[in-house]
Amino acid sequence: MRILHSIKYDIMSQYKNGIYFVYSFISIIYILVLQLIPNNFTNSALVFLIFSDPTFLGFFFVGAMVLLERNQGIPLALFITPLTLEEYIISKCISLSLISVIVSLIITFTVKGAEFNIILLTSVVLVNSIIFTLIGLITGMYSKTLNHYFLIATLVGVVIAIPLLNYFKVTSFRPFNLFPTYIAIALIEGAIYKSEINIIYFLISIIWAIVLYDLAKVILRNKFV
Repeated sequence: MRILHSIKYDIMSQYKNGIYFVYSFISIIYILVLQLIPNNFTNSALVFLIFSDPTFLGFFFVGAMVLLERNQGIPLALFITPLTLEEYIISKCISLSLISVIVSLIITFTVKGAEFNIILLTSVVLVNSIIFTLIGLITGMYSKTLNHYFLIATLVGVVIAIPLLNYFKVTSFRPFNLFPTYIAIALIEGAIYKSEINIIYFLISIIWAIVLYDLAKVILRNKFV
């Protein structure tokens, strides 16, 4: 299948560009930090670290990867082949989401053993990673250089982090609770603490992923096709 070959290509490209090394290094740092902090803060720190891993690393990585591919003319070359635009986007989402899920599970298992909701954490990290990979993909389409991308990505990152003010009780603006950042950290907290979850939040996350996927298709089609 074309999609499998595309995913394999993306994984190999990520490996060659050092993304796996970066994820491994950061994972080790996270684990060491979690081992050093007091036990009563471990779960809270774990929630935030698991949230930040798929959200911000995937978000920054995919934009840089797409920009590099654009400069090399790879997307245009790919679209001459039978590979579709949809497969190109899905491949990026799956390849980066796999890393995020694996890293998140390794970190959580190392710290908590099996004392967490594995299915929920896997599902949340997967959907969350897809969402922010798509945001990074879209952001990358409007960047001309890596420096330009990181500038735009930083601004976008600040904006999408604003709803977290609700999570930290700084604000109580209810619409913030519908944003993917707030939903993601709330669901990750539920998975880590094995507490009751709001299924509506998970459904809203899926809706965000679908909307961003459709938006990414429109933007990439205008840029490349």
